[in-house]
Amino acid sequence: MTWKRTRAYERGVTIGRRSASHPEVVYVTRKRISSVWLASIASSLIAGAAFGDPKTSTSIHCPASTTAGSMPTVDVHLHNNDVTAVGVRILSSFTANQNETAEGAAIAGPVVAAASTVDGSSTKLLSIPAPPRVPSSLAGRLATYVISTEWSGGAKVEAHECLIFVPEPAQTVEFLAGMAGLLIVASRRSLQSTTEETRS
Repeated sequence: MTWKRTRAYERGVTIGRRSASHPEVVYVTRKRISSVWLASIASSLIAGAAFGDPKTSTSIHCPASTTAGSMPTVDVHLHNNDVTAVGVRILSSFTANQNETAEGAAIAGPVVAAASTVDGSSTKLLSIPAPPRVPSSLAGRLATYVISTEWSGGAKVEAHECLIFVPEPAQTVEFLAGMAGLLIVASRRSLQSTTEETRS
């Protein structure tokens, strides 16, 4: 778990607190923490552009939603255009806002999600659960997931963002009930059509 800090923290001012039910989540009490988190992502991108190996690249595909208490499964496409194999480490983190206030902002991660080696002149697809788990307190909110890849021990770093919706449990039940209702109606219509054809 990485907990970003500012000079205010070094002076003894607490800028975050851990969630009692989910210790891996930090609820932020100052807006500047968001800028620090974004700055860390930006610095990773700059470092990758300055020192990166242009022969490797990453693309990702995220699900539109994930349930509270779970980890979304993310498809990570790893491209290696070099002739030799390259090692890569994949990290994930997320930020979300519980109640649209500075106190409700939450940041978790980065956490190592996977590590792999991509053979030369090839592409590898990894479908991985992206930790950490989304706490139930974020139900009904959008979570911004950041998937980062470190190539060759950090010689190149890439970061990709995606928005994932966390539906409330009631919404999930209503959705499943609606789908079940549609299936029942479709089955009845199919049975009715078959009966009419048999009579005729």
